[in-house]
Amino acid sequence: MKALEEAPNQSQPRPAANDPAIFLWYRQNRRAYIEDFFKIVPRDPSKGLIPFRFKPVQHDYWTTRTARDIYVKARQVAISSIIEADYTSAAMLYPGIRVLCPVQKPEEKTVPHHMNRVKTYYHSIPEPLRPRLNTSNAFSMEFGFGPPGEASTMLSRIDFVSAGSFEAARGGTYHFVHITEFDSFEEQEANALLQALLGVPSTARIVIEGSPKKSGGTLHTMWKQAKGSDSSYTGHLYPWFWEEEYVSPAEDFPEDLSADERALIEFHTLTPPQIAWRRRMLREAMSQAPDLGEQKFLSEYLEDDERCWAMSGLPALPVAFLDRLLAQSKPPISTSLRGALKMWLPREDGEGYVIGADPAEGLAHSHMSAATIRRVRDWAHVGTLQGHFPPGEFGGLLVQLGKQFNMALLAWERNNHGHGVDVKIREQLHYPFIYRYPQDKLPGFPANRWTKPDLVGLTHEAMTLETWQSQDSELIGQFRMMQDLGDGRYDTGTLDLASSD
Repeated sequence: MKALEEAPNQSQPRPAANDPAIFLWYRQNRRAYIEDFFKIVPRDPSKGLIPFRFKPVQHDYWTTRTARDIYVKARQVAISSIIEADYTSAAMLYPGIRVLCPVQKPEEKTVPHHMNRVKTYYHSIPEPLRPRLNTSNAFSMEFGFGPPGEASTMLSRIDFVSAGSFEAARGGTYHFVHITEFDSFEEQEANALLQALLGVPSTARIVIEGSPKKSGGTLHTMWKQAKGSDSSYTGHLYPWFWEEEYVSPAEDFPEDLSADERALIEFHTLTPPQIAWRRRMLREAMSQAPDLGEQKFLSEYLEDDERCWAMSGLPALPVAFLDRLLAQSKPPISTSLRGALKMWLPREDGEGYVIGADPAEGLAHSHMSAATIRRVRDWAHVGTLQGHFPPGEFGGLLVQLGKQFNMALLAWERNNHGHGVDVKIREQLHYPFIYRYPQDKLPGFPANRWTKPDLVGLTHEAMTLETWQSQDSELIGQFRMMQDLGDGRYDTGTLDLASSD
């Protein structure tokens, strides 16, 4: 698809509408092709079709898209319409394009929604500027190119398939793959589709988008990887306030702003009409489900990429306190080790430090090894280390950090991959200051269903007393997602930073 990205030549004037060169001009100016001709159905269908005009979200999409993108977005912020305009315009201007669009079930309801939009785009184009429509059915559109009256020698095709069609992506060479509402796919469907996409050429574009629905799901996991440095995908977040129509009259704008409202105004410059809209929608959500209304609102109309993921169990830690910290979080003052080491406070002479660590296997698709640095005097959060480090390398990095931070106490989870960390720290590098579990005096902490409840209880107490603090949005967000599954079990499988802390 890189060859299809337009390279507008501002010095080249637009040919006349009846000039055959106009078709080639539109190839280099596909945005103009979309805005000149494409029609869309507005929120109020009674207004009829209206011209496609780029909104802020759509402009951002067009100017920042890459070969591999993940979009986590609020409800109805018009991202699907611009993605579909992108691949439809490419298929109509370039012969030989193949587009695959897996959609969530039930496909008999979801496919017509997307197919009707694509058909509307096609029929909005004047006949001289669009290819012939060779095939048009419930699931496919095929365009033919060539002189009028002659059989098409080159074809472009758009196919919609169900999420359960595991072999769909293996059926040929695709130039554009658009996976919509990915968090609505079953885990088996999502994993099978991602496995099939490994065979898609690197020059093809893959776009995955959806509203957040479940903590720890495939979209959530891929989003976290895209935020880091270990993913081929680029992450894009579109909160509800990107949508210009999400406003309400604000003549009686209240002065008693909540902490969330103050944070939104301060950090995102929200206006009174936007805050009024937010209050109205939040009231509606709370009236429908008093216990889950706020989470429902934050999932459908996300405001950040931490609170939007819904839980299957009960929160293990005080969510209101963590939300307040999340609103006050700040970026690190420095990063190093290719972004793996992030610091919020500098090292100080004479201070004591402790470093807690959660080792992992170190493979590219495994969990990350993670460590948290805290100052002993007031338990201030100083920094984090996180990356796909194998146990031996991770142990060496911990020793380096320990020496850097005034010979800090090192503590690590001894289970599984902790053995490799133990060998590196004690037997090979002979680092002296290590934590030993009081019950058996052995190095490291034995994390299990009998010891975790005490850790979670102590953390809950520290948060309730507000002696636990952090400015790291990722660490705060992981604690916010921690779920109490009952019987001494906690959903910590992907919460590497929280586990280390």
